[in-house]
Amino acid sequence: MDPNHFHYQQLMFNFMQNYQNPNPQNSQIPPMPPFSTQVPPFSTQPFSTQVPPFSTQVPPFSTQVGTEKEERVVVKKKSREHFTRDEDILLIQSWLNVSKDPIVGVDQKAERFWVRVAANYNEYRGQSREKLKGQLKCRWHRINSLVQNFVGCYKQAVNGKKSGTSENDIMAAANAFFAQDQGTTFNLEYAWRLLKDEPK
Repeated sequence: MDPNHFHYQQLMFNFMQNYQNPNPQNSQIPPMPPFSTQVPPFSTQPFSTQVPPFSTQVPPFSTQVGTEKEERVVVKKKSREHFTRDEDILLIQSWLNVSKDPIVGVDQKAERFWVRVAANYNEYRGQSREKLKGQLKCRWHRINSLVQNFVGCYKQAVNGKKSGTSENDIMAAANAFFAQDQGTTFNLEYAWRLLKDEPK
């Protein structure tokens, strides 16, 4: 008999015996190990907790941009010039001188008009600071707007005056009307007195 054939028959016999009586002690074929339900060790560590350290650090240059902008704003505010009372009066007088010039008058082009106002202002400024025509033009429009508003308030106070009302009473009423309309006090009375008798 072929030894291989005999060995094959012996394996088949043992398999049938184990199939009919699945006792590990009588079996020559080791039982199959049970299916493992344990999770591999590496999966118990959450991946999300491993964050690269650089992701929590803010680049240093991002905090300096705002600081530079703030410094620029502060510098602009500090360098802004305000007109004094004497400078306002000189501006008004220069505007009146140029506008009343019979040769050019107020009908001249705006650019040329303010060039002449600036030349007149800087000629008589004395110890005051030199001003550009853009600065003078901007300040004039501000003065003119506030004075025009006060003129309306003054007329309202005059129309509502009673017998025996003094000029001080009228001015007090006009200031009260201005504060009510504009939400602030009128601090350009000197400008109003220079312009109140001039044409609008």
